[in-house]
Amino acid sequence: LDGDIPRGLHHIDVDQSGKLKLPATFHRYLSRQGENTVFITNLEDGILRVYPVSAWLRQRAALWASDTDEARDIYFIAEDRGRDSTIDKRGRMTIHEDLLRLFGEGNQKVVLEFYRGRINIYSQAAYTRQRESARASIKSSLSALRKGGLL
Repeated sequence: LDGDIPRGLHHIDVDQSGKLKLPATFHRYLSRQGENTVFITNLEDGILRVYPVSAWLRQRAALWASDTDEARDIYFIAEDRGRDSTIDKRGRMTIHEDLLRLFGEGNQKVVLEFYRGRINIYSQAAYTRQRESARASIKSSLSALRKGGLL
């Protein structure tokens, strides 16, 4: 099943009304998981988090179990900003207008990444920030991971 997990970063368009078409690998993965409804929320500038509903329910349970002020705040903001979206048979979904306002208006190129059971949707500005941050720290990150037995 791990072979089905989407790889790579995918550059796609979001139209003016917030509609986007998932890359085939993302749509196929979600379909095989039996997921056609996702929970979309925003916790960071320019980044939407798209959780299959089952993944969001696990995340929510973990936040509740944590029982810290930080977890309560994250849960509150995620639920306050979050909206469900249904993925149609052709892999299309819509970002709710409230989220679209937080994220930036439609008619933009975005970057999709599958990470830790969710899909991150980066605005161009957030993607550029993340790419530059990763590039600036690549040597120290590689060194740290090698010491830990990774990569």
